[in-house]
Amino acid sequence: MIIDGSFTTAKTRPDDIDLLVVLPADFDTAAELRPMEYNLTHKKGMKRQFKFNFDLVAHSEGSESYNKYLDLFSNVRTGESYTTKTRKGVLRIRP
Repeated sequence: MIIDGSFTTAKTRPDDIDLLVVLPADFDTAAELRPMEYNLTHKKGMKRQFKFNFDLVAHSEGSESYNKYLDLFSNVRTGESYTTKTRKGVLRIRP
């Protein structure tokens, strides 16, 4: 899992967490989800469950979409836009 959002910054009042769940390459994305798993895939379900703003995406490590989100999470937000000149680290938790 890769963690980003204002909780990974020095903000005095962080207000969101962005999560990139790293899936194994053979993960079955077509499998039916149980209700709790389904809720974790939608912002409203996450907010209802945790009373907090979450953005959650899941992609296989090394995939094009994984690299896209890792790159996005590594950009520093300046005003209303992102810059590729200023980068930051992200927190990665491994089982």
